[in-house]
Amino acid sequence: MTVFLLDRRSRGPAMLAAVSLGTAMVLSSFAATQRAAAQDYPAKPITVIIPFGPGGHSDLVTRPLTTVSQKYLGQPLVVKMMPGGQGIIGTEAAAKSPADGYTLLAAGAGWNSALPALEGRSKGPDDLEPVALIGKGSTLMTVRTESPHKSLKDIVAFAKANPGKLTIGIGGPFTTSETFWRWMTKVHGLNVRLVKFGGGSQMMLAGLGGHVDVFGGSPLSVSEHFRAGKLRPLAYYGSQRHPEYKAVPTAKEEGLEIVLEIWNGFVAPKGTPRVAIDRFAAALAKMLEDPIVKETMAKHGEQVTFMGPDEFAKFWRKDFDFFRSMKDAYALKGVLHDAPQAAPKN
Repeated sequence: MTVFLLDRRSRGPAMLAAVSLGTAMVLSSFAATQRAAAQDYPAKPITVIIPFGPGGHSDLVTRPLTTVSQKYLGQPLVVKMMPGGQGIIGTEAAAKSPADGYTLLAAGAGWNSALPALEGRSKGPDDLEPVALIGKGSTLMTVRTESPHKSLKDIVAFAKANPGKLTIGIGGPFTTSETFWRWMTKVHGLNVRLVKFGGGSQMMLAGLGGHVDVFGGSPLSVSEHFRAGKLRPLAYYGSQRHPEYKAVPTAKEEGLEIVLEIWNGFVAPKGTPRVAIDRFAAALAKMLEDPIVKETMAKHGEQVTFMGPDEFAKFWRKDFDFFRSMKDAYALKGVLHDAPQAAPKN
């Protein structure tokens, strides 16, 4: 690289042209080097940042991919746990990483749609590059079998006739259950009490013990109690009926124009070369078809759904825009209440 030191006598048009030409050559060389590096992608292991601790859902759906990545990608996937701040710490670290395709983020609806849309925290579709969606699912609305409510329509009718009396268990921030009932207060004017617990297990105990009227759960977390005859699923918030609960209608089938889905995918720092994104996505599609991966993900209740970068970009944007439209509903006071500190026992 040539450096020109210009004094006052040498700052003529010819010298400035030489500087401009030199700069252009350097930039062109740098771009060519980047393109060449992208063409060789991946030439080394790829780090996947999981913004939560071990054993969480993001970890469980990412780990199976690490067992087959060498076969389909030619390089290992290295998992890096960065928990904290509802996923914000890991997300921020990923966003600040070099945009070379060798650092990806295990992304999800809560920390990459809800948080940035509702609170302006974390990173959303304007800050990161979509790579691929790997799975999506939703939540079952459930009641105890002793409940007088036999359908979602029964629940809505009771809530309308008894303002402020229906209690709904919420297992954490921005869950599908909370979002659904926030939407119901906004669109249908319902007055309900959302009771916030420290996690899904505490909420489940409260529901089984009759301390809340309605509560939600993943199909996997509900299955044991459903088989034991303790719970009655009333509706599924997803776009279509869950294959393990075919008799349970979707909320949309019950007349409510809403679909809420939890999703998992991979995103990259802004500016990551498209060739790297496409190659990773293509390899990922093959990984998701691997029998070992499919079996493991099914065990964890994940419905494998692959979307490449373009389709995923549209899906993510729609999800983000929905949460942004819910800002006023989430800002309502007096809706959310803390549960008793001691978790109720069944």
